[in-house]
Amino acid sequence: LQEHYDAVVLAYGAAADKPLGLPGEALSGVHSARQFVEWYNGHPDASCRFDLSRCTTAVIVGNGNVALDCARILCKDLDALGTSDIAEHALDALASSAVEQVVLLGRRGPLQAAFTIKELRDLTRLAGISTTIDAPPSAFGEAVFAAAAKDRPRKRLLDLMHTLVPDQNTAQPQPLEQLGQRRHRRISIAFQKNPVAFLAGSDGSLGAVQVQQTAMVGEPSGNQSVEAISGTDMQLKCELALSSVGYR
Repeated sequence: LQEHYDAVVLAYGAAADKPLGLPGEALSGVHSARQFVEWYNGHPDASCRFDLSRCTTAVIVGNGNVALDCARILCKDLDALGTSDIAEHALDALASSAVEQVVLLGRRGPLQAAFTIKELRDLTRLAGISTTIDAPPSAFGEAVFAAAAKDRPRKRLLDLMHTLVPDQNTAQPQPLEQLGQRRHRRISIAFQKNPVAFLAGSDGSLGAVQVQQTAMVGEPSGNQSVEAISGTDMQLKCELALSSVGYR
């Protein structure tokens, strides 16, 4: 190539995960979303195996399309997954999955969500899955909607998210008796919740994520920052955590 071109640009993306830099990140049960995606896609370089048979709650740090896709795989009906090109070993593991809920954590608010309306809408249409938004009331205040109105796609996404706030829901999840043998699963997209540590359980592997609430700083915009709210720490019990905050 160098014989024929003055410059060669390698544009195949970043290959390394961006670390969170949190205590406990090396615990068994804490993985990157990239590792999970490589696993269920059957990537030849996939280095991790996922046993979901004892996992009832999974936490995903991040709120982009990859985070939503991981939540979808963890919760989607097995018959529907069987018609996709998912790797056979992943399908076998998901067949014995005990996952009941997936919680996505985003340190900022709905106005800064990185996923697209298509990904979120597809998630809400999956059978046997209840998808909700967990955010403080101010996250859907008048000033937030006014800022979103400047960008039509953002406004449509915010409108859809608002319908998923539990107090705003009009559509009810399918009754359990209508789900046959399928387990009814829940996906909660939580905003202004910042993970601060991964905590070990009694067996030494991941047992919980320590989470702190945040407050938005400044006028609503896509570039708003946040600050931690002291005294709001809580522990979210889980057996699996995926980090979906980009690459480097």
